[in-house]
Amino acid sequence: MSGNANIDARIQALEEKLAFQDDLIDQLNQVVSQHSFEVKKLWDANRLLRQKMDDARGPESEGSEAPPPHY
Repeated sequence: MSGNANIDARIQALEEKLAFQDDLIDQLNQVVSQHSFEVKKLWDANRLLRQKMDDARGPESEGSEAPPPHY
């Protein structure tokens, strides 16, 4: 019977580890999802700032710069 008790204890220990791993994976998934959302917001803010900077510079800066006067 000690063989069965040993196997049962090992199975229980493995089940406990698996439960903790499942919980950890769920927590990590939540963190990754939150970070993904935050990164998307930062990219959107960056795009908006770039648009505002381009608008503030005016239309002449959108193309290539004017040639130097010695041309």
